[in-house]
Amino acid sequence: MVAFIVSRYLLREGFRVETVPDALTALARTAAELPDVIVLDVSLPGLDGLEACRRWRADCDVPIIIVSGRGEEIDRVRGLDCGADDYMTKPFSPRELMARIRSVLRRSAPLEADRPLPVLEAGAIALDQQARVLTVAGRPVEATAREFDLLAFFLRHPGRALDRATLLREVWGYSFGATATVTVHVRRLREKIEQDPAAPRHICTVWGIGYRFEP
Repeated sequence: MVAFIVSRYLLREGFRVETVPDALTALARTAAELPDVIVLDVSLPGLDGLEACRRWRADCDVPIIIVSGRGEEIDRVRGLDCGADDYMTKPFSPRELMARIRSVLRRSAPLEADRPLPVLEAGAIALDQQARVLTVAGRPVEATAREFDLLAFFLRHPGRALDRATLLREVWGYSFGATATVTVHVRRLREKIEQDPAAPRHICTVWGIGYRFEP
């Protein structure tokens, strides 16, 4: 029923929509043709949505929005840890889902050739915005589209204390939502760019506020 309502709404908004009954079918279908965005339920027959998300994230960077009836913080964290770009709890407004789909599509859209962007650097970190390549000490590091955008925002605002609500608004484009999304992505970024993620040198916690990026 949820898939039917969502697909009808997206069709009215001008999207081409394909629904499939289970995760294995979805994985096979996307292997043949990768969509612009995946809206993924967690509770699926056979392979669950979280494992499907892990498999997609291991192979590609397609934006993934998880929808689930499980709304506890630990459930959202698990979903985001699997590599999802966003997590929505049922019941939800189709209009809000539409806004979030547009947001992830904007973030993952290819850069225009006539808008060259600088390489952002801090210590051993280099973020090539044009090529969408992250390197640490000259070594390529894989990052999801959202991790890349979050790091770019940090690099453009060094030394500034940034609260989670600001990061959610500026990087995700949401004026509301669960700030646990930010926390999970920061943790994943630390694991990729910090020598010691438990004692980060670059993405520092500002207690009671959020984070500060130190070059």
